[in-house]
Amino acid sequence: MAFINFIETNERSRCLAALPSLKSAHEEFHTHLNACGGRMTKVAGRAASYAPSLGQVFSGLSASSSAIALGALLLHGSANASFAGSCTEITPGIWSCSGPASGSDVTLFFSAPTAGALQVSTENGFGLSTSTGNAITLNNSAGDTSMSFVDNYASSISGALNGIEADNNGSGSLSITATGQVTGTFRDGINAENSSAGDALTISAAAVTGDADGIRAKNDGSGALSITATAQVTGTYEDGIDADNSSAGTDLTISAAAVTGGEDGIQAKNYGTGALSITTTGQVIGTNYVGIDAENSSAGTDLMISTAEVN
Repeated sequence: MAFINFIETNERSRCLAALPSLKSAHEEFHTHLNACGGRMTKVAGRAASYAPSLGQVFSGLSASSSAIALGALLLHGSANASFAGSCTEITPGIWSCSGPASGSDVTLFFSAPTAGALQVSTENGFGLSTSTGNAITLNNSAGDTSMSFVDNYASSISGALNGIEADNNGSGSLSITATGQVTGTFRDGINAENSSAGDALTISAAAVTGDADGIRAKNDGSGALSITATAQVTGTYEDGIDADNSSAGTDLTISAAAVTGGEDGIQAKNYGTGALSITTTGQVIGTNYVGIDAENSSAGTDLMISTAEVN
């Protein structure tokens, strides 16, 4: 699939004037994408860039769905510019993203190379705020392996739908690390699912806010489900933290600070063969239901809850 109809203008909002319609695995985006930046991007091992002196783009470049949806196959601007959505594929499946949030950010969509792993990390100063779709979408297909997202720079990540959405259909683990504020304006702050082909599901976050759930994690994999949140987690209309560990899993562990949900503060269901453990150091509020709703099936072992304050 090639980029079409590049039109050069003098505004920063130029870049990709028209793109084919795209949809994520959840049929939620995009109609068109606009992306700016001056970094070189690799797609399927091929480097692509745009020199300002050129008045056209090469229309013969082929791109994977992940690269197209990333909106950064061709990056236009000065050689030193760095805007949100400027992501470089270092080696196949390994991405590094940089640049502060701008007024025209689009969803960053990543998928693993065939039968490979996906690793996405951020650089200092990264930020993202989208007016449509998710902020970040990660997707592994059957036959792929592990998937991870790592932000160690307290980046602000805000999506019109989900802040971060990750669907792992590969055979490895799914891991999300976010040390800044993550916001899902109309859905979840963080929404992560591990299929039955996967292994462990691990989320390590700071402050998370979602219109539905703050953090939603569903593990159908064979490993443990672990959620850690060091700052306020809020699910405005549903749960602050909603965790579901299937019968294929092992332990379910939640360690949080303050949690607020429009329904439950924390809802945890463990159908796995291990222990269910919930530890909170701040106030947990379930506005319309209960502060903590914990369920351990007969397949599990211990159920342990340690809290500071629950309402």
